[in-house]
Amino acid sequence: MFKVGGKMFVLVDIYQAERITLKSSPSEVEELTERYEWITRGFHMNKTHWLTLDLSSLHASQSMVENLMLTSYNLVYQGLTKKTRQELENR
Repeated sequence: MFKVGGKMFVLVDIYQAERITLKSSPSEVEELTERYEWITRGFHMNKTHWLTLDLSSLHASQSMVENLMLTSYNLVYQGLTKKTRQELENR
């Protein structure tokens, strides 16, 4: 599990390390799960806001995965309180 400001933005399945779960916008969840078979709604998470990626798929693009991870980080970071964001920036 990876966190920013105490909030999760990436979860790694310890039993299937090729699967990661990321936060996403509801519209992106809808679009990506319809378009890519290796992307599903978040496993054991809110299906509206989380995606699970199967990185073992030959179709999984490294740059796309990196962009989705960055998006997840940014969504969680922006949801932090102003005080928490300032504390992180002052480190």
